[in-house]
Amino acid sequence: MIGLLGAINIPFYEEMARRIHWWRYSPESVRGMISFTPWYIVLGEFGIALALAVLGRTLRRGSWRKAVIAGIGGGFSIFICYALAFWITDRLFE
Repeated sequence: MIGLLGAINIPFYEEMARRIHWWRYSPESVRGMISFTPWYIVLGEFGIALALAVLGRTLRRGSWRKAVIAGIGGGFSIFICYALAFWITDRLFE
């Protein structure tokens, strides 16, 4: 459920960023978009939300060492989730 919430919310935030001219994605340079959000962003946010939910569960019962390890794992999960999402969507939209 958390993964779905992460994936559903991100197009709203991307639309708000576009409307206030923070950034926008060019349809010519991005393969596959939903509204103005690339599919790899949606899929990446789904994975990040899942990873952080799993890592968050370990914090409830863990020590400070587990918290540090979970924090490092959370940082790596962001890179890994976006890399996997980009790889998957790049293959789908060829």
